[in-house]
Amino acid sequence: MTRLAARSAWAAALVALAFTAACSPAPAEPDPTPTSTRTIPSSLPKEVADMWAEKVESPKKTAEDLCGLLTVAEVTAAVGVEAAEGVANGPGKCAWSIGGTVDAKGRPDAGVLLTTPKPVAWLGDKTTVSGHPARTSGSGGTPVCTLKVLLREPVEDPDDRPVLELFVVTKGDAPRDQCEAARSLAELALDRLPA
Repeated sequence: MTRLAARSAWAAALVALAFTAACSPAPAEPDPTPTSTRTIPSSLPKEVADMWAEKVESPKKTAEDLCGLLTVAEVTAAVGVEAAEGVANGPGKCAWSIGGTVDAKGRPDAGVLLTTPKPVAWLGDKTTVSGHPARTSGSGGTPVCTLKVLLREPVEDPDDRPVLELFVVTKGDAPRDQCEAARSLAELALDRLPA
C-alpha cells in the first residue's frame, strides 16, 4: 500500500469514526474484526458476477406464493389499467394480465409478471428499491420495463434465487410509466417478504 493510499484510508477511518461518534449516544469503538470482501466465483460471467459486489443491508427471503404479495387492486392502481387476478404460472412466477386484450394466439398482450428467477444478468440502470440494490431497463417510449431487485447476497448455487424481478408490459396508450409502476409494486412486495 502506498503512503498516499494509507493516508487516505486513515483519513476515511477518522471521518467515519467522527461521524459515528457524533450520531451515537455512546462513544463508538472501532470494530476489531476487519470487514472481508466477498469472493466472486471466477466461473460466473461478468453480467451475473456484478451482483456479487452488491451489499444487501436488510436481506429478504423469497416467498412460495408470489401471487399473495400483490392484490389486483394494487396492480390496477400501479399500472392505471384494470388487472385480472394473479395466476401462478410456474415455480417462482405470478402473472396479472391487464387491460383484458389478447394477441393473435389468444394470450394476454399486457400484464405484470413477478418472478424469482435463477441467477440473471445484473444489467440495466443502477437504482435502489426500499434500500435494496436494483437494476432497471426499459420505458422511455417503450411499453416494457424490467426491474430486478437484489433480495440478499447471492451464493454459488445454480438454483439460487436472490432476485425479485418484475416485468411490466402495457399497451402504448397506458396512462402510467411502466418503471414507476414496477417500482411501486416492488416496494409493496418487498415489504411483505419475510426477513
